[in-house]
Amino acid sequence: MPHMTTELTTRRRARLALRILVPIAWLLVAVAMPMCAAASNDTDQGEVPDGRETISRAGVAMSFPSSERRLAEHVLEVVLEERDDLEARFPRADLSRIRVDVAGSAEEFAALSYGGVPDWGAGCAIDAERRIVVRSPKAARAPLGLRTLLRHELGHLAIHDELGDVRAPRWFHEGAASAVAGEWRLEESAALAVGAWRGTLLPLSELERGFPANARLARLAYAESYQAVLLMTELSGSDGVEELIGAVGAEPSFEWAMRRLVSADVSSFDALLLHRLRERFGLALLMRRGNLLFVGAGLLVLVGALLKWRRSRRRLAEWAREEGESRNRGGGAGGSWR
Repeated sequence: MPHMTTELTTRRRARLALRILVPIAWLLVAVAMPMCAAASNDTDQGEVPDGRETISRAGVAMSFPSSERRLAEHVLEVVLEERDDLEARFPRADLSRIRVDVAGSAEEFAALSYGGVPDWGAGCAIDAERRIVVRSPKAARAPLGLRTLLRHELGHLAIHDELGDVRAPRWFHEGAASAVAGEWRLEESAALAVGAWRGTLLPLSELERGFPANARLARLAYAESYQAVLLMTELSGSDGVEELIGAVGAEPSFEWAMRRLVSADVSSFDALLLHRLRERFGLALLMRRGNLLFVGAGLLVLVGALLKWRRSRRRLAEWAREEGESRNRGGGAGGSWR
């Protein structure tokens, strides 16, 4: 009995110690996390995790997997070229000291970006740290080229500087960065066409603070944001997207900039944008005579190609059947079809 009593007392002490130590441990973690985030603000190389290396030149410090050194050297060259061009286009941008982290895997990308990027994301910019994170092309599933991706993320840093104290919505930041990088492709047109036909276009009010986690909806959000910035450029009479961004940054607030530059509040501009997108990418586009003829001709070509493909498959099947019958009769050596 004394032995059992001692054992129970020991267990109670252990449970009591856990109740005291666990909250203390969580408190230490909560204090340490901001310190870690602040420490990463420096572009000096510092401590490098195992399996990674660093190089730096002209104010650009880069971290990358040891197996990706050739890629890292290429990325550094591209970053320096795009940085010089962006600084020339944005007078208030200061990209003299930045850090670029190349992630070799999804796990590295999540760690370097603090887990704040969806699975479909290929890069991110952290303005407060003057740092961008990009996936290695081997680990990326995004269709963007490496140079376009790097220009987009560097563009975020330049746009952040150009806007100054003006807090712009997320759709403006992403649309402006996409426009600066020249990202428009057939996929964006297709996303807007489908959204306009189905009536699933996203109001800008839903894209003020963040973008959808779903890849398909995110592509639509990027396409709409791009078109929104182009529409603002057109309505404001700005000579290019760079001039528009500078004009927005010169105003006391984004809402004030909207009223002054495009003569509309955000809500009215949102309605105008959706109307413009439906007109340019929706059913109204197909109902125009020239476009209708073009679409009809495309459908005829597609139907013809499908019929030809079916005839070819049928012919190949007949040849294969005839060859099999010939072999069964013992005639000829047969062959292979390619």
